[in-house]
Amino acid sequence: MDISKKQVLAKYNAWWETGAVPKDKVGVERSELLGRALQELDTDLIKIIFGIRRSGKTFLVHQVINRLLENGTKPKNILYVTLDSFEIQQGFKSLLEIVQDYCSEDGEKKFVFIDEVQYFDKWEIQLKNIYDSMKGKINLYVTGSSSFIIKTKKADPLLGRNVELHVFPLSFKEFIQLKKPDLKLKSVGEFKRDYTELSYSINAITNVLDSYLSSSGYPEVAITGVRNEQQYFELYLSDIFIKDIARFWEIKDMPALETTAKFALQNVGQRFSYTKIANALNQNTQAIMNYVGHLSSCQMIRFVEYYSKSYANRAKKEKKVYAIDHGFCNFLFKQQNQGCIVENVVYVHLLRNAKPLAPGIFYWKNKYEVDFVIEDPEGEITPIEVKYQNAINPEDYKGLYSFFKHFKKVKYGIMVTKDRFELHQTKDGGTIQLVPLWLFLLSFWPEK
Repeated sequence: MDISKKQVLAKYNAWWETGAVPKDKVGVERSELLGRALQELDTDLIKIIFGIRRSGKTFLVHQVINRLLENGTKPKNILYVTLDSFEIQQGFKSLLEIVQDYCSEDGEKKFVFIDEVQYFDKWEIQLKNIYDSMKGKINLYVTGSSSFIIKTKKADPLLGRNVELHVFPLSFKEFIQLKKPDLKLKSVGEFKRDYTELSYSINAITNVLDSYLSSSGYPEVAITGVRNEQQYFELYLSDIFIKDIARFWEIKDMPALETTAKFALQNVGQRFSYTKIANALNQNTQAIMNYVGHLSSCQMIRFVEYYSKSYANRAKKEKKVYAIDHGFCNFLFKQQNQGCIVENVVYVHLLRNAKPLAPGIFYWKNKYEVDFVIEDPEGEITPIEVKYQNAINPEDYKGLYSFFKHFKKVKYGIMVTKDRFELHQTKDGGTIQLVPLWLFLLSFWPEK
């Protein structure tokens, strides 16, 4: 590698000289997330770290580097490069050039971290070539802000060559660990045992929960703090539109894309119709479908389908829309309906903890509605209703009653409440577990 190129790379690899990662690059450690990233160090597979912009992927990469250095890895054997850098884009023609030039110097095994990999054309083919030609010689991590990195056909060349790590905004548990580190949380994933174990801290936990619900899971907002949250999210939206959508798809009408995004984010938890949105916004239905697809690809919004054993019925029914973080609701639209925010928080918690190979997260409705229906890989179905309110009335059970009646094999459901923890038995032998939101977020699938 010539001197000028080495000098460019050295700007991003301060540890080559100092032996340490700059503190401002490490950020706040998310212990469980870091643990999952470190678990993959022993495999030669490409580690793909993906998630929405500003969720903490670059911090995570530097935390892995920091841990490698602490464990004795030679600083010169760790390379970090970010492909959204103009210097990198101008100085190197391909990923293979960067990696081969770097790895050829002494023959020792290298740890290579490539940030924002989608900024190089045909990145998926290049990664395949690197993997096939240098397997065993490097340990490769890559990040990307958009889910299409691994969800579209562009990732097909990497099938069987990668493992994935999805980075979400902060969970409630992480929020507690960072906001109140002295509060020790021990949960085993069983409501009754965890309620007993954590009940001594209920006041402290619910105080932090109130803060979480009124804030955001984005680390920069939740932990560091910003002066103007509404302005932050407005600029953040623009960042996503320009860097994660317009750069990769031809967008003829950016104001229409922005309006579509805000319409979706303002209606979290509501059923979603392309035609209705097109009519409301005076737009072409196909254009709305394209915009919504782009917004979903970059992880800003997500959809929940109607639950049915028939795929045809699922396709015909309207979907429900949710945001990847409730901060959009709090700061862009000053959402006053806390129930909508709580429902969104519950959805993201389910999404974050979804079991591998599970069919998905759904909703169900006939005369009454059930907010969420989850099905595990073994086919076990659990309906979940969100009732974050001061009192639970007889009417509030009707959605779950109706679900039990329709799906006769299902005998257990969950109602997420504000503060009630009890078992409710139905006349036909069903059980509804009432569980406070704080306990649900700490105890329902706490570990994968």
